[in-house]
Amino acid sequence: QPIELDRLSDDEVRIGSSVDLEADGSTRVITLLGPWESDPEAGRLSYQSDLGKALLGARVGDSVELDGRTFEITGIGAYTGG
Repeated sequence: QPIELDRLSDDEVRIGSSVDLEADGSTRVITLLGPWESDPEAGRLSYQSDLGKALLGARVGDSVELDGRTFEITGIGAYTGG
């Protein structure tokens, strides 16, 4: 079923969300999409990956582990493509 990106809420991480992660002054943006759209080099991860599963349902202010570092979620928005 297609995801209607314009109808995504930014209150928690869902499939189709872009997530701003911050740790020690560095920021990463991760987007959760389907496994067929996964491109880790471009920051697009499958919602079925370990990190994807950890991010689903998370909210701004929550923390997640990534590459041995703890990142805080500082923003959630809809994936705009590209």
